[in-house]
Amino acid sequence: MKLRRKSKNSSKNKKHNVQKHRIQEVSSICLSEKQKVDFLRSGNLVPEFRIFSNMINRIGIDNLRILDVNAGICHLYEVFKLCYSYKTIYTATDKAETKLKAAKKRHPEITTRKGNFSRLNFKDKYDIVIYQDFSNAKVELEKTIEKLINTSSNWIFLYNTLVCQETKSLLIKNRGVDNNKICYNLEEFYSFLNSYSFSDIEFSFFQNSDDPTSPTPSVFFIKK
Repeated sequence: MKLRRKSKNSSKNKKHNVQKHRIQEVSSICLSEKQKVDFLRSGNLVPEFRIFSNMINRIGIDNLRILDVNAGICHLYEVFKLCYSYKTIYTATDKAETKLKAAKKRHPEITTRKGNFSRLNFKDKYDIVIYQDFSNAKVELEKTIEKLINTSSNWIFLYNTLVCQETKSLLIKNRGVDNNKICYNLEEFYSFLNSYSFSDIEFSFFQNSDDPTSPTPSVFFIKK
């Protein structure tokens, strides 16, 4: 499974070199999302939350406008509340109304929008657009990246993107078509992102200490 971006014209086909490229390797903790949130609420950060919090504090601006796509119960908003000392204006989208209602009940200050990101219209741009579950097999890569570019004024975070370093990109079949995932070869996926005119791409690579070749969730931080 090769990742190739279709060229529309010569200018869009031109490759751009990013300013920085960093890999952080840590041992991933095998916890469910609920367990991660429980750890977070007790004041503990799992590795991906810690790296996420380090990045947002490097950005460090007040009234940060955030769009969280596929936000679920908005556990990443809790990372912001716990770790970010500036004010945020937070909007969450998800297809599951029950999850958004649970998030709104716990965090009445946030804005929620039910629906599929590809079908939602956004009048304003956001400082950070976070896209969770980018590895879902139903995601159309080019269309999604282009919409993220149009929706973000500064940063795009691809959170929990499955990557593997030793193997080619592969399809992981789960129970139900909507739950099928694609694990991207790290080098191929990075090259795909680098074909866009981003000024900076950084990413974490969470290596499974028991099986370094297994698919692991990673976070890509992209600056426009």
